[in-house]
Amino acid sequence: MPRLLSQATILICIIHLVSNTYAQTYSDHVTDKEITTFFKQLSASMDQKIKRMDEELIDWTYPDLYGERDTLYQMGWLTRGIFQNDTVLHLFDTEDLGFIKKQYDAIAESNWHEKHFMAFELVDTIFYRKILSHSYNNRKIGKWYAHSFSMPLFSVDKKYVIIQQEYYCGYMCSEYCVYLYERVPDDKRWKLLAKWKCIKI
Repeated sequence: MPRLLSQATILICIIHLVSNTYAQTYSDHVTDKEITTFFKQLSASMDQKIKRMDEELIDWTYPDLYGERDTLYQMGWLTRGIFQNDTVLHLFDTEDLGFIKKQYDAIAESNWHEKHFMAFELVDTIFYRKILSHSYNNRKIGKWYAHSFSMPLFSVDKKYVIIQQEYYCGYMCSEYCVYLYERVPDDKRWKLLAKWKCIKI
């Protein structure tokens, strides 16, 4: 009996390990592990490390991919979509662009789950209000900042990723851009290649 229990325990551990490795909470095309590993490596690559992360994802919209189609709102770089970006078109082939669309179509969540992001503190609107209140007093930023992210959109080989990213530190203190990163050869850092649609306050 002990031997059977031991074998059952081992089997359960293997199933749990495999399910965690290949689980797909956020996308049908990218695993949870690939997403969370990206954020850990991105944080290590950033000057302002990711410590607090908005639990709510920044939405990807149709114009984010394809650009504004109404001529009244076509304002050059500010309204150009991913598929109109020269750097993206240079680095991403047809298969990669198709994979971007598949990931966009398959986004399954609007919030990050704490169990996947133990390396960071997930924060809500209450904490954002505290950041704003803190900034009104002209104090040093300290811990009073947070990052917000969209779902990362990867190339097929996971060498490139496109993501919406915002840094918020209170009143008149925020920066948003769409970022394009490249994975460096050691697989543990990401290099910024381009950014667009930037709004800084």
